[in-house]
Amino acid sequence: MLANTHITPYLGRHLLAELRVADVLAWLRGRKKHLSSRTLRLVLGLLERAIRYAQVQELVTRNVAELARIDQRGKLKGSRPGRPSKSMTLDQAVAVLQAAQGTRWYAYLVLSIVTGTRTEEIRALSWDEIDIEGEVPTIHVWVSVREDGDTKTRRSRRSLELPTLAVKAIGAHRAAQARERLAAAELWQDNNLVFCTRTGTLLDRHNVLRELRTIMRKRD
Repeated sequence: MLANTHITPYLGRHLLAELRVADVLAWLRGRKKHLSSRTLRLVLGLLERAIRYAQVQELVTRNVAELARIDQRGKLKGSRPGRPSKSMTLDQAVAVLQAAQGTRWYAYLVLSIVTGTRTEEIRALSWDEIDIEGEVPTIHVWVSVREDGDTKTRRSRRSLELPTLAVKAIGAHRAAQARERLAAAELWQDNNLVFCTRTGTLLDRHNVLRELRTIMRKRD
């Protein structure tokens, strides 16, 4: 989409071997009026990677987009404002956790907030991928509930040290889950999930959203 909208209509008429740094700089100046700084850097990065691929194929000898970036170092600032942040402030995060205190969602929210784990990742988290008893308490975010079971990107796979707040919350959550397992008796399905329904099955994102909205209203 970025290439079709912001690169091809303006640079597509040029033969790659004849594309000059001046052409790229002129293109950047034109795009600055219409893009945020982040998107401007994204489209330039996309052009750089495309030309780098051409270099591998020995179609060109130099990457004019990289040279343009060097020329524009510190100047890649678009005119349009970026999207406002959807992140919670510290006060908002504290208020949410206070509202969730005593619910079965407290540990879920603590882990989400302190590690930045996505909902599709945290719902797939198994007890084998979290260690709160080792010398360095750790969470391994390696899978998700996506169709292919992978995280959003390969770089999204990560191992993170857990702060004391998360360790305590997960410890209490594990004890609470053991009680739920006893209460469910033969209805319990052992999927080894850290966060699951009251019968051990995978959480549905719609159910999670509904429960979290209830907590948010409680906070308000």
